[in-house]
Amino acid sequence: MIDPASIELPRFLAAWFGPPAADEKPLPESCDWLPRALREWHELVSKWDVDLSFVTRMTPPDNIKVSDGKAIFMSDCGGEWYWSFDPAMPDRVFNAEFDEPWESNSESMAEFLKHRTVMEVLFGADTRMRASLVPDELVQGILGSAEEVDFGAWQWPVPGYRIFMRGDVLAQIIRCEDGPGWDVDIAAPKAEALSGLREMANVKWLG
Repeated sequence: MIDPASIELPRFLAAWFGPPAADEKPLPESCDWLPRALREWHELVSKWDVDLSFVTRMTPPDNIKVSDGKAIFMSDCGGEWYWSFDPAMPDRVFNAEFDEPWESNSESMAEFLKHRTVMEVLFGADTRMRASLVPDELVQGILGSAEEVDFGAWQWPVPGYRIFMRGDVLAQIIRCEDGPGWDVDIAAPKAEALSGLREMANVKWLG
């Protein structure tokens, strides 16, 4: 298992998007009340000219407000799930489906933001391949030496998905709901890193 603490976000982002394109943009003093990890995340990603909003959206820091004791800082792109923090416990993350009660996430804010960043990069990658109904023995061939990242379990987008890393290659697997095997997503910064997978027998890649 890969410890999420070992993932260095500056190196990770540089591997996918190249060197920073700009200096860090400090948040205004009005955002000083936000969790430190959240402030640092926004300042870090401001150095790259990329929009990490493929499956979730971050609330602009100066638009984050407290309502009923919780401050929403992220939502899914469909507006069905929300993530928040409690100003009295800024390192804890809470999640809820629309109109459902808040539940505590198992990850700290810092780990949660790494999890979110890796997921966004995986689903937004230009070089990405997908396959469905992949049997167990072929999944192992696809993953190769990739190790699972010990992220906390999210109930969104679906419970039970697992994320793997091998160098700069990212993969996600989840048990199929409509048949035996696994749904597999795999991505890399450069197409050649995945070229050999396209020739795998009995795997029908969708992209």
